Amino acid sequence: MKEYQSPTISLCMIVKDEAQTLARCLDSVSHLVDEIIIVDTGSTDETVQIASAYTLEIHHFPWIQDFAAARNFAFSKATMEYILWLDADDMLLEEDQRRFAELKSHFPHDVDSFLMDYHIRHDEQGRVTFSTIRTRLVRRAKQYKWVGRVHETLQDHGAARAYATIAVTHGKEKAVTSRNLQIYESMLAEGAELTPRDMFHYAFELLHSRQVEAAGTWFARFLELAPTEIESRLLAHAYLADCHYLAGRRQECLQTCLQGLQYGLPRRELIGRICNIFIESGQYEAALPWARFSLELQRPAGSTAAVEHMYYTWLPHIQLCACYLHRKDYENARLHLQEAKRHTSSHPVVRSYEEKLQQLMI
Repeated sequence: MKEYQSPTISLCMIVKDEAQTLARCLDSVSHLVDEIIIVDTGSTDETVQIASAYTLEIHHFPWIQDFAAARNFAFSKATMEYILWLDADDMLLEEDQRRFAELKSHFPHDVDSFLMDYHIRHDEQGRVTFSTIRTRLVRRAKQYKWVGRVHETLQDHGAARAYATIAVTHGKEKAVTSRNLQIYESMLAEGAELTPRDMFHYAFELLHSRQVEAAGTWFARFLELAPTEIESRLLAHAYLADCHYLAGRRQECLQTCLQGLQYGLPRRELIGRICNIFIESGQYEAALPWARFSLELQRPAGSTAAVEHMYYTWLPHIQLCACYLHRKDYENARLHLQEAKRHTSSHPVVRSYEEKLQQLMI
């Protein structure tokens, strides 16, 4: 009987001025990998010194405003069977370290790439509020390549994939910068033609920086293209609706959400926004069926699109609480408030409805 062999793994990272978080990241994963490749793109702090305590494989790559180029350079230095990639402000929590070790001990060697959850934002209690799924661990021999100067992604080549129940946790410490936005604007200034994926992410960066009108224009351009991946189109409708909402165009916000239902695969992010518009305008009876419908929807199986967790946890219950309060159905309002509190008791919206219900039931 052939003796089982655990896979060998190279960790590949690109870093710049990550002295605040690099040790935390490496402490969480160094015992799980066989090789650590650090590519520095121009640090002026203690990043390189910190990295040198974990590995001798420290390389320098001039920053050319191209994340894919830097990651491909890091991948080119790997020598092990599989490559794991992380950013310096990522980490594996203890439970995920255990799961990673378990994966290695029962490793399916016929799989070329592994998808893992990416927990991007958290609330004050540490609960995940925004997440996605990314390809994290790949077979080196398949020569995976990164594409995209910003919001880069790994080309899959149709290789055998599997989902690993391991989460990478993002723990950003540095202040948010406009670096990604600047790269996109440099690309446009150079006359580059944005891919549909670039359009989506450029629009999202604009929205994040509160350039609402410009963001709306690019989301609309993305949606005018020939059909792309449905999940991205659904989210583009949701974010375009946000642009209208922030600009005070409530009717356009509602219409954009309703247009997003044309794909036959509704997401709670759209339904929840529709419900909010009706509640804000005092149309509680119109909001009620949408809130009920939201609770029936699950995250589509196999989806790698981003997830706004409030729509899948507490928000539909608060929306139902609001509707039942309007009906003076205090018992159902209380039940849904309790469900919302089960997910979060500290959110200001949840606390405000708790106070309203207490005052009405006195």
